[in-house]
Parts: sequence; C-alpha cells; structure tokens
Amino acid sequence: MIFRSLSPLLRISVLCGGLLAGGAAQAAVVSPSGLGFLDLGKSTVDQTTGLEWLDLTETRGRSLQDVMTDLNDAGGLFKTQDRWRVATKLDFRSLMSNWFGLNYQGYHYDTKVSTVPLIRLLGDVADAKLDAENSWVDFAHGSAGFASGLLADEFTYWGVSTHRSLAVVVDYNLVYRQSRELFIDYVDYIDDYGWGDLNIADDRVGVYLYRDYQPQNNAVSAPAPLLLSALGLALLGWQRRRQV
Repeated sequence: MIFRSLSPLLRISVLCGGLLAGGAAQAAVVSPSGLGFLDLGKSTVDQTTGLEWLDLTETRGRSLQDVMTDLNDAGGLFKTQDRWRVATKLDFRSLMSNWFGLNYQGYHYDTKVSTVPLIRLLGDVADAKLDAENSWVDFAHGSAGFASGLLADEFTYWGVSTHRSLAVVVDYNLVYRQSRELFIDYVDYIDDYGWGDLNIADDRVGVYLYRDYQPQNNAVSAPAPLLLSALGLALLGWQRRRQV
C-alpha cells in the first residue's frame, strides 16, 4: 500500500493537505446586493432563503421530464433522498431579487450590473456547449454566456400542455475564437418569460433544481489555522521521537 510506504512526516502532510483542500470547497460570495451566498462547487446557497441551487450544467442536455422522473426514483441520478425539487418562477424571482438587490417581478430586466458572477455560480450552459463543440466563436475573457433552465410552471401562452417556463441570466459577449475580435455583445439581463417543452432535451438548457440547505450534507473540515497548528504539533512530536 502506497500510503504505508510514506514516512510519518509525509503521511501527516498528505492528510492535512487533503483536509485543507476539503475546507476550500466552500467559499463565501458577496452579491451586488450585499447579501450572502455560498459557492459549494456544484451548487450555490442563497443564505437569505436557506435554499441550495444545483448547478445547471448538472442537468444540461436532459429533458425536464427525464429529470422529474429521476427525482422520484431512489436509484436515479437525482435520488429521492437528495430532496431536490424543480423551482418555480417565484423561486427564481426570489433568487434574482436577493442577488441583485431588487424586487424582481419577472419578464425582461436589464440588470445594470454584470451578470457574469451569477452565471458562473448557477452554471454557464452556453460556455459548456461551445467548448464541447470547439465552436468558431467563444466568450470573451472575463465574460460569460448564459445560465438557462426550465421551471415547473406551465407556460400557457401557446396553449400547449407540455410547455414549461424557461428562465435565463444572460451576459453573452462573443468573440471569434481564433482572432478574439468582438462578434456580438448583449446587454446583461435576466428574463423568466421563455419556454421549452418538458419532453425535449436541449444542450443549451438545464433544469433549475433547489433544496433546503443542510450544512451537514456539505460538511467541511476544521479551519485552516487549526489544521496548521495541528500539523505543527504533530511534526514537533515526530522530531522529538527521532531525537530520543
């Protein structure tokens, strides 16, 4: 076994290094509104509502119907016991209001501030698609594509029973991949008046899933200073034993 072949000094370093890496997996994020959010890597916590939002890239390219089937299957990709549920327009509007510091009532809204940080938190499905295809266009450095996902609400405008509402957070500053010259630059905005069919998968669209945040499910190790102190004491004890 490789771990046993390491010296005690290296074993301690490996263990503490792993713990420190685990502690870095959870990062506090300050939104434009000043309200607190947590970046958990594949999900984001709105600390105002206590809701944890799954990254849209985790459901990108899957139909809403497929995801909902999973949510009711103990053996599915999104297991019943994981407690994920499909967000509604009201849930999305609350998330946007808390992030941007406004009373978002839906439809199209130019945010006046950059949407890039929020898109990166929620999952940039557009960037993931372009990278997968090695497209001739790319998003400019420091910009993003869009976060796009279906919601639980029925979209009744066209009178089609399988249509569901779609919400987006958009930056979309495109450049030519080779020359990096500007191709198109949209005004940053949010919108929840799109629609998609619950039975059709689209690799530019995910599903907005959230659950009640329970910190014990995303436990991280002790703070870095405590771990470093423990490492120092362990190394000191090891050195003393060698001197005896």
